Amino acid sequence: MLQNIKSTNKLKQAINNILKEELILCDNFDTLVEAGKIDMVALNKVRFMSGHLNLYKNEIVKLTKEEIMQNPYLSNIKVPNVSLNRFRLSNDRHIYNGTVAKYGFKTRDLLTMKQHNSYFVCDKTLHLPCLVENNNSTCWMSAEPFEFNSFNKFINEAKGNVLLIGCGIGYVAYMLSRKDAVKSITIIDSNDDVLELFFNYILPQFEHTEKIMTINGDGIEYLKEGNLDKYDYINVDIWYDVYDMIYPYLECLEIEKANPNVHFSYWLEEELKTCIQKSILGSIGDFKNTNFLTDKIGDDIVKKSKPHTYQDIYNLVNIQDIRKFLYTWFLKHKNVVQEYRKKDMDFIENNQKALNNFFSKSNGHMKSKFMNGKK
Repeated sequence: MLQNIKSTNKLKQAINNILKEELILCDNFDTLVEAGKIDMVALNKVRFMSGHLNLYKNEIVKLTKEEIMQNPYLSNIKVPNVSLNRFRLSNDRHIYNGTVAKYGFKTRDLLTMKQHNSYFVCDKTLHLPCLVENNNSTCWMSAEPFEFNSFNKFINEAKGNVLLIGCGIGYVAYMLSRKDAVKSITIIDSNDDVLELFFNYILPQFEHTEKIMTINGDGIEYLKEGNLDKYDYINVDIWYDVYDMIYPYLECLEIEKANPNVHFSYWLEEELKTCIQKSILGSIGDFKNTNFLTDKIGDDIVKKSKPHTYQDIYNLVNIQDIRKFLYTWFLKHKNVVQEYRKKDMDFIENNQKALNNFFSKSNGHMKSKFMNGKK
């Protein structure tokens, strides 16, 4: 147990070992899950080979197809297979019988410092609606259990006039429109093709279309313009993953600070917190996975605090309020953020171009891992 280690060097080495093991048993496993490569046979092989019965605190939930299809969006909205320029609505998100798929947010056990992932398996094959771009290389949204779980809190809490930054396939908008407590829903998306697909093929199926208004524009710029007091709740979902998220998220925290009467919500915020915790641990154990801004934040926190004991590490990783935590750091490091933003965006863009070129050359015969995983 980490709590019993007294030597600072041994404690750092223990953290390093945890992250090395996590890379194999969590991160690599998660990548295979996103690629649709793990079924129950493969899962049992990994368990046997790793010697960890629960796959490093990985939870596997068993669901039936009937349970999943009871979701109101899946029950009432029929998404057609239709394309518009780079974007396509389809039902090509396939989760095959017995295949492991993502279910809940990643979290971290603060007693052991180990990551906890959550997955599910279904008893029958699922064919679910999604919005894809660039010949299936990027899936921006799909109607599946992870999406449902990731938005449940916001959907349950939101009321009054709601602003959604990011349209997707209209899942959140539909679920909110069914609530009597929600008076209006404004959707902003920077891509008019996405909005047109939503407006022509999905919105007409809503029971309460009168509640919906769409705006084509940059969501962050719209937030910066002000006049947000007319909204009661705002949700932002315009990023691909936590590394893509960190920059607009930090911008939003400034906007949120200036609008204390509006309730803000951010998709993947819980996983961003877990990512920052991992960056802190990585800095302590001198274990690096990326050179992204998230690692820079971890380094700064550790250098300032200089942890020596388990309690020191616990105090650093035990982030109660991720927004306050990151906003405080952001105020002191705005120049650093701008420097890293260009570097990180270039890296992400180059990787995305390489991925698009690969699938373009394959003439569509091979599907991206993103069609078998979330975004």
